[in-house]
Amino acid sequence: MYSLSIFGTSSDAGKSTLSFAITYLLHKKGFKVAPFKAQNVSNNSVVTDIDTGEIAIPQAFAAEAIGLKTTPLFNPILLKSGAKNSAHLIINGKSLKDTDVREYYKNINKLKPIVKKAFKTLQKEYECIVAEGAGSPVELNLMDKDLSNIYVAKQFNTKIILVADIERGGVFASIYGVYKLLPKKLRKNIIGVVVNKFRGDRSLFDAGVQIIERDFGLKVLGVVPYLPFNLGFEDSASLMNYRQETKDAIIKVGVIQLPHISNFTDFEPLVADREIALDFITQVSEAKNYDLLILPGSKR
Repeated sequence: MYSLSIFGTSSDAGKSTLSFAITYLLHKKGFKVAPFKAQNVSNNSVVTDIDTGEIAIPQAFAAEAIGLKTTPLFNPILLKSGAKNSAHLIINGKSLKDTDVREYYKNINKLKPIVKKAFKTLQKEYECIVAEGAGSPVELNLMDKDLSNIYVAKQFNTKIILVADIERGGVFASIYGVYKLLPKKLRKNIIGVVVNKFRGDRSLFDAGVQIIERDFGLKVLGVVPYLPFNLGFEDSASLMNYRQETKDAIIKVGVIQLPHISNFTDFEPLVADREIALDFITQVSEAKNYDLLILPGSKR
């Protein structure tokens, strides 16, 4: 069985959600499967069961959902963003140092063997690795430095699923643009496209499916409705899609959305409680609308 790369047409297209779903479905079908992300930029992390390291929430969430003990192998490189262009670098679960973008990219070739070793170690134990990509795989000025998308897909010849966010508009251009800008070798490995965050009558997109399949030559594997999946937040970009059903709420809680908010996954139990309406707020004027205010953790 081959391993999979989950590419997105952009950041927050739904890669984490789709990676989790595919990992879970393969597990339910009896395959030995593991989640993976070569490099993650996230201030939301957990301590692993094995080797007491740190990995990002999405890989930990996917692992726990299928009964796996978490390990730094699932996310060998983690960057916690800080002020300006700085970030704290965590390798194989262990805190290393503060760095900046220029220094990080300068040392990218030293990081590739770390990713390779983690992936190959997992391959010895699992039939399939579901490797989540990062951002867009076709940032042309950075493709030689792209660990999570291009490096993994080329190094391990993974099959590729492309997930596209229809909610923000331009879904056809984003799908076709990513496809045409990918290296030819990787284009051949695309097994299909998932159109994510569709709102309204699904049948209205039947013609869209035909266009993608006929004109682009790409199989549409599915059209996923917009779902407020308020679990496993990867980073603050995930808050853009945060929605909560609050008709039964008896208390309103406001979380101050600090610029470098971290570990806000701690609030998921409150999100899951139907008697609590929880919002992330950015304006001082909003504070008076809540019964309780929470100051969250912050990287800076």
